[in-house]
Amino acid sequence: KDIKARLPMASTTKIMTAITAIEEGALEDTVTASLRAQNTGGSSIYLQSGEKLTLEELLYGLMLQSGNDAAVAIAEHIGRDCEGFASMMNRKAADIGAINSNFANPHGLDAEGHYTTAEDLAKITAHALRNPVFARIVATKQKKIPWWGRDYSRVLNNKNKILWQLEGGDG
Repeated sequence: KDIKARLPMASTTKIMTAITAIEEGALEDTVTASLRAQNTGGSSIYLQSGEKLTLEELLYGLMLQSGNDAAVAIAEHIGRDCEGFASMMNRKAADIGAINSNFANPHGLDAEGHYTTAEDLAKITAHALRNPVFARIVATKQKKIPWWGRDYSRVLNNKNKILWQLEGGDG
């Protein structure tokens, strides 16, 4: 219904964030969280400014916990800042054929000019799921990643109920 209606996309933004990062970055890269990442509101993996994780670890934080702070750290690493990364996301969307979308940030918090359509979101998701790294990450129910300054790991539980409630659910 209304597949071309432009609407805010909230955390589904992170699908484009993840696939852009996977296709443009290197999973083994070390990413240093900034104060901007630390102070990003909403859902979080509780990054601290100066904390270092690999891009792959941050992608798990992004897609399992829906970490807005992870989105900012990823965007700053790949695109130098969130605005530069949003431009990369918009180019990727156009390449995919998602021409009725515009990304203003990597996390999906409300912003002017940040929208997609149901049709475009389907195109973006189909493209992302063809990538084996993306598919592996979103199918993961639980992942442990380092937690800076602690002697125990962060435990990331996937918020996607399909994985937990539907046998054979794959993200």
